[in-house]
Amino acid sequence: MQSKFVEMLKRFGNSVDLEGFEPSDTGACSLVFDGIIVNLELRKKTGLLFIYSTLGFLPDSGRESLYRSLLAANVFFEKTQGATLGIDENSDVVILQYQVPFLSLDDESFYLTIENFVNVADLWVTRLEKIAQEDVNDSAAESTTPDMPIVGIKI
Repeated sequence: MQSKFVEMLKRFGNSVDLEGFEPSDTGACSLVFDGIIVNLELRKKTGLLFIYSTLGFLPDSGRESLYRSLLAANVFFEKTQGATLGIDENSDVVILQYQVPFLSLDDESFYLTIENFVNVADLWVTRLEKIAQEDVNDSAAESTTPDMPIVGIKI
């Protein structure tokens, strides 16, 4: 199976002008598409190909809303094209992950799988960047607002 993976990666590499592209001895490799790092890892015991990317950091505030969006996107894979969004609690990053039985892939389906994965990753990277920018803007607005004394009449 490893040799088939190597051969498929070489053909894929040639199709995207990456000659000699192949995985490490552990069956893992990484590609970069428009700044998005896509990791590929073939698990020899299970025959599953894992495809995953770190999409960005969790924002300092507004996490509940983001968690809700991530969970909603995973329902029936509606907004993930079959992949799963999650978080790494140790590093506070959002991860997109997809797995597929490697032997079910031919060159065309492998290419389409990678293409779909990158498109979904790109959408979520953009969304996370927007959320992060909103967080920065909110923080800046809060820091420039002077503390005003609370004045009122209790009735």
